[in-house]
Amino acid sequence: MNAVAQNTHYGFSNHEPIRENGSEIADPHLTICVELVGDRDQLDLFCRRHGDLIGDKVIVYKRLEHWTITRKTELTRA
Repeated sequence: MNAVAQNTHYGFSNHEPIRENGSEIADPHLTICVELVGDRDQLDLFCRRHGDLIGDKVIVYKRLEHWTITRKTELTRA
């Protein structure tokens, strides 16, 4: 349903050392936060298909409510 990749200036993950983006040379191992929004089954399938890329990464699953705004005053729970 939705995907966003966010670059960071500083970060660490998986108990590794803190990384930072240098002023002259970019750190290719700097943490990137990727947010995927979708049904649990779709997210599970994505992780299985791309396990070779994300096998040693931190994955956090959070259940969200999905609302649709049809008019300025009407909210519908999807």
